[in-house]
Amino acid sequence: MDRQDQFSHHAAAVAREILGEENKKLSDKRNLRWGSGGSMSVDVERGVFHDHENNEGGGVLWFIENQTGQTVAGGNAVRWMRENGFDVEDLSGDYLPRSRANGPS
Repeated sequence: MDRQDQFSHHAAAVAREILGEENKKLSDKRNLRWGSGGSMSVDVERGVFHDHENNEGGGVLWFIENQTGQTVAGGNAVRWMRENGFDVEDLSGDYLPRSRANGPS
């Protein structure tokens, strides 16, 4: 399993955790939208977010960093997922802070 696949299936749940319920009128099974005009969207099949107001987007970790400030670097976004109940397998030490990835100091 590659890194993106590990997180992409959590996209809808992560978005709801951070943004609350989607705009039901503008959403469908594949694309969920938030805001009165649907300016934030997530393609739940691909696990890809798009901020239409700022014309930027990315995967689940990008979204967490963008919305919460929990950085991908240093493993903070993955730590946020674990702390919020998402079952994220540790496929490598890449997501841990360098000191923990290399063992005790």
